[in-house]
Amino acid sequence: MQNVIRQLSLLVFLLFSTTVLCAQDTPLDIVYLQSGLQVKGIIVEYKPDAYVKLSKEGSGQVVTYPIEAVVKIEQGGAASRTESAIQEPVLSQVELKNGTTHRGVIVDYDQDNAIKLRLENGRELTFETDEIEKITAPQPTPIKVRSDADSRRRARRLRLEEWRVQQKQPRVKPAYAFRETGRFHTTSFSFSFGRRENLVAPDPVFFPQPTTTRNSVGFNLQHIYGQQFSRMVGVGLGLSYDAYDLEDGESILTPFVHYRGFLNQKNVSPYVAANAGYGFALLRREQGVIQADGGIMFNPEVGLRLGGAEKANFMMGLGMRMQKAYYVTEEPFSGNIIYRDLWYRRIMMNISVTF
Repeated sequence: MQNVIRQLSLLVFLLFSTTVLCAQDTPLDIVYLQSGLQVKGIIVEYKPDAYVKLSKEGSGQVVTYPIEAVVKIEQGGAASRTESAIQEPVLSQVELKNGTTHRGVIVDYDQDNAIKLRLENGRELTFETDEIEKITAPQPTPIKVRSDADSRRRARRLRLEEWRVQQKQPRVKPAYAFRETGRFHTTSFSFSFGRRENLVAPDPVFFPQPTTTRNSVGFNLQHIYGQQFSRMVGVGLGLSYDAYDLEDGESILTPFVHYRGFLNQKNVSPYVAANAGYGFALLRREQGVIQADGGIMFNPEVGLRLGGAEKANFMMGLGMRMQKAYYVTEEPFSGNIIYRDLWYRRIMMNISVTF
């Protein structure tokens, strides 16, 4: 019986010794604070850009320290700097027993030996522990981790404040950089609206008939190459394709001379322009046009240049295009010959780009 008791006692002693040794082998983390304090325990959570949570030695209380208050962390005895640099160090105040006070950043602190203080002017002083009456410093306070809802509300508030600041800022107008001299290209597209005149007779000379009219819609496509001598004087040569009547296939190809001038030195400037040339009517035998003759063309125009950039600018214009033409058309079923002696007068609404 005594042997059994002795063996049980030995087993309990071994278990207790093993537990003590394991506890002694467990390394503690040390958090060094800006105030000079050293807190020992076990780090339970660490976010380099936010905070460190430490379960304090002895009490087991979990305390949260903001990362701005931390100088360094020793994990299991291995010193390592925190990942986030300290932008604004905390100033501490050291009062000595002789009555003098010094203010600065604690760069080294050993509670058993000395403290090293870097003053605001950059000078470093070392004081023995026995000389120090007390140390006053902002203590780290637990930080509140925002919830997702708080973060969303804060983001909305910041966006609103940013929008208000932008609204208060004066809008900067683009600089006027339009090239008032030099070569230029202008490409434009227009819709044309007007009425078409018809002169219908076997022979318009010997058997004249009254003229009839109807509404007509067409389009214009043209390109101009020229030289701008000044803001008010620019000349060039152009070529246009006019489809005056989409229904009957009346189209004319017109080379012309061009003039343009801009009235002021602003990003949005009125302009005046004029085109004059001679058009060549195009045959459309598949649509019954068996003879087509063109004639003179004149096209005054006014509008706005919507930009003052050095390279490309848009323009919008309104003009009147007058074009002489003559067509002979054979109707497909009856075989009647229709003579059209036309003088187009079309309102042109165009948009163009000049560069």
